[in-house]
Amino acid sequence: MGGRLVESGSPIPLEELSDLERLLQTAISAAGRIDPDRPLTEQDLGELDIGLDRFFDQLRLGPGVRELASVLMSANAGMDAADASALHWLRVSAAAGGVLRMLAVDNQEFRDGSVSLLEAMLAEANVELRLSCPVRRIEQAAGRVNVLTDGERFEARTVVVTIPSGVLGQVEFEPALGDAKLRAVSESHAGTGVKVWATVRGAPADWSALGRGPGLDIAWTMGEDEAGSLIVGFGRDARALDPNDLAAVQRAIGAYLPNAEVTACTGHDWTTDRYALGTWPSFRSGQITRDEGLLSAPEGRIAFAGAETARRWPTYIEGAIESGFRAAREIADLLSA
Repeated sequence: MGGRLVESGSPIPLEELSDLERLLQTAISAAGRIDPDRPLTEQDLGELDIGLDRFFDQLRLGPGVRELASVLMSANAGMDAADASALHWLRVSAAAGGVLRMLAVDNQEFRDGSVSLLEAMLAEANVELRLSCPVRRIEQAAGRVNVLTDGERFEARTVVVTIPSGVLGQVEFEPALGDAKLRAVSESHAGTGVKVWATVRGAPADWSALGRGPGLDIAWTMGEDEAGSLIVGFGRDARALDPNDLAAVQRAIGAYLPNAEVTACTGHDWTTDRYALGTWPSFRSGQITRDEGLLSAPEGRIAFAGAETARRWPTYIEGAIESGFRAAREIADLLSA
């Protein structure tokens, strides 16, 4: 806190506990106004579509609570809290059943990795999967859709596009996309964070840390084995930490655990991945109230899906699945027309 390492069960000063309570009460009240099953643009919530830092500043919080709130939400948003929309995270809180439930969400782990979910879906769907086949152009004409790659052409009655907004501009559309989607392409969403996994010797069991560290804003122990503790950490800026650089990860975790040794680390820079160009979706202030409904709206015989277009869980795998159900209904309507 304030550039100092504080080892305590509660780094918040006693005199600021009332500020923490006021922050939670305000956030709980704001999230309680939101129906996550309805478009946010229909709920008169524009005053909440502001940067998280501005949302915090309105409450005149003490420096300890103010810093910890900003750091926590920067880590969750994968971007600086000054730009992250408060409405985006209040919506997720409403979907979780409340602010405290969102902060303590029980994330389920895939025993065989998240790819096992994709493999199960493919096995059940009985579809053909093409890899290393980037789409270059999508054309609509005479009630058909043509999808062109570097060497192949596919024709269908409808198409579902799940390309992230940051990558969508690499595909040519005829006719062109609507203004809202073109604006989303030019802006993209704001997720620029980093996630690292590390095996660490000398880390306490049930350990967690939060702060403005060198590359990591939050980290905690996920489990232990004979190699040491498995720690996961998140930072708001992928440029500040290479998750595969052992020395850099040692500095990042060492800022919180000076006597610990990082023996292995790994991660992926999604911000430079040509098929992602960004991390989990995290919206800037103003983007939701301006473009939310238009981002997911079909264009001709093309439906759009992906976590960015989800209503309840736009940051999570659940959001991507949710958007798939919506897109399937839209495609069914197009095919029956």
